[in-house]
Amino acid sequence: MKMPDVWNQARLPRFIPRPAMPQIADQDLPALLSMLRRDGVPVSRESDPVANLRERQRVHYDLARTMPARLMRKPVLVSSDGVVLDGNHRTLAHKLNGTPVPVERLGLPFRKAIAELFRFPRVTDGQQ
Repeated sequence: MKMPDVWNQARLPRFIPRPAMPQIADQDLPALLSMLRRDGVPVSRESDPVANLRERQRVHYDLARTMPARLMRKPVLVSSDGVVLDGNHRTLAHKLNGTPVPVERLGLPFRKAIAELFRFPRVTDGQQ
């Protein structure tokens, strides 16, 4: 998927529109992480307090409030500087439940990590 134009701006908006954020399907997460590791991107599985994470996408409160437990087990992708790359709704769901967030932390800062996600052949946008 081509990286949306919003990422070419020198200064990003506070909230990135959902269609401009990469979306990773549950079944594609292992392949994405494998690609990143193969290309030399450090990836570590962690559990973070939600207060350590920063969201960059507006989320729908009702979606997060009613999120099934099985979806909350999927790790949130996070950049090295603590910005949520994929999983903003799951992050809010954990915040509402007061539970730590399972994360896969990429060893890259936000913009570089986003660029890596858009290289993944099966990444989709928020409209699909």
